[in-house]
Amino acid sequence: MPDFLHFLVLLLFILAAAYAVTRAVAFFKISAFTGKYPGLKKDIRMPGTLLYASRLVLYVIISLLLLLVLYLPLPGDENEQTKTSARGVDILFVVDVSLSMNAVDVSPNRLTVFKQSILSALPQLQGNRFGIVAFAGTAFVYCPMTNDLSAFTDYVRSMDVDMIVDSGTNIAEGVELAGKILQSGKLYRNHLVVLVSDGENMTGGMPTQIQSDFIVAAAGTEAGGAIYYSSENGTGYITKDRRIVQEKNPNLVISKRNSDVLKEIADSQNGSYVEVYHLAEEIISKVSRMEKNKIDILGKANQNLNHNLLFAAIFLMLLDWFVIEYLIYRELIA
Repeated sequence: MPDFLHFLVLLLFILAAAYAVTRAVAFFKISAFTGKYPGLKKDIRMPGTLLYASRLVLYVIISLLLLLVLYLPLPGDENEQTKTSARGVDILFVVDVSLSMNAVDVSPNRLTVFKQSILSALPQLQGNRFGIVAFAGTAFVYCPMTNDLSAFTDYVRSMDVDMIVDSGTNIAEGVELAGKILQSGKLYRNHLVVLVSDGENMTGGMPTQIQSDFIVAAAGTEAGGAIYYSSENGTGYITKDRRIVQEKNPNLVISKRNSDVLKEIADSQNGSYVEVYHLAEEIISKVSRMEKNKIDILGKANQNLNHNLLFAAIFLMLLDWFVIEYLIYRELIA
């Protein structure tokens, strides 16, 4: 807790506790004195027992609330993160973001179908860690491993085909980068690599085998479809002469899924082959059968509770100053 906040809350606690103690002592002394000399009661103007007791109880509650605040992290606390443990696996997605993933042979396009599929599965995959390697002509780590589902969701939703300038579908480089991450010690012992691609226009040759559970998710259809793209030059379908047109015509580029290549990759990695539409079910099924790692999950401490306690203490102080004080004044002048 920052020093000035700690000092402020501590000061409020001391004042409230001191006020409660002094009021209690004064109340009992006056009660004892008037009990000894009953005839003085009619000559002493003082508020009723109920108001005194209400004020005393109020400041005892205020003192307790402030004491609780002192033992809860305030904003900016170095220890505001909490750590819990869960059992899960590391799931690393290797995702094709080449231009062909914008083909509309599936609705709305290949990349969006993948994003919808994985986002629908996340609620059933809590407790696992996730990461993304994106590739086209080259590959890079797009999302580092995380167990923060909210952050991972944002990464998934932000994926697009214009993330990498280099054209092509270099699956080998994407899988190779995934292998380097596995060997770096950044992943736990039990992990799953999920390759998502249409397999078209593949460059870089076949990927080398990596030591991991493996799924190949095939995007698109073998019949293929036109590629819809938005750029500064306009929005529409891409033609063979690299123009963008609004309507479909025989000159459009038709992107077709290369199922044979994707199945060969799955076989070489001793993995499974599914279409993207069934990816969520395949991941959930495979993860349920895998041995789980113990994963530490960092999260923010519940700061709302300590905010509410502090606000409640301040509200009760204001209630005393403006309401109870007014009632006491009214009794004294009556």
